Amino acid sequence: MTPARFLIILAVVVLVLFGVSLAVRSKTGDARENTPSHSWVSGFNKHLEERQKVDPEKDFSSSCRTGRQLLIPKVQAQCTVTVTVTTSSRGVRNAKMTLKGVDKFKLEYTPSSADAEAVSLKIDEVKPNQTIKLVFQKGGGQLTLTRLGVLADAIVTLE
Repeated sequence: MTPARFLIILAVVVLVLFGVSLAVRSKTGDARENTPSHSWVSGFNKHLEERQKVDPEKDFSSSCRTGRQLLIPKVQAQCTVTVTVTTSSRGVRNAKMTLKGVDKFKLEYTPSSADAEAVSLKIDEVKPNQTIKLVFQKGGGQLTLTRLGVLADAIVTLE
């Protein structure tokens, strides 16, 4: 058997095994649930997620932002945040927001008119200690938090 023929047979076997693994994976559900936490795949996924994180100090501009938090005093009913693009190579950015306080909030996001693919978001009630994961597209937009009560100061942590 020539080396070229051996390589062709080996390539065909690898492709068949890959196809079988995809078929099994589609029957068993999401592949990420079955991925070991210390595998190279989970490490690669974590690397991609880290690259897509929002940097609140660069991507969020607001009068109520202090560092990686939004501080909303009890006398203020609303906080408006402008989400901008600081690095044009990232098309999608993720942010986790956690409300620390006793009041509930309403959250609205209006994407930039320059981004035709982005959609608006409206959440009527965000409860204390609830974490929300938001996905922002390249064009950015405007995020508005409206207080539904006036019990105490509120802090929204941004990750």
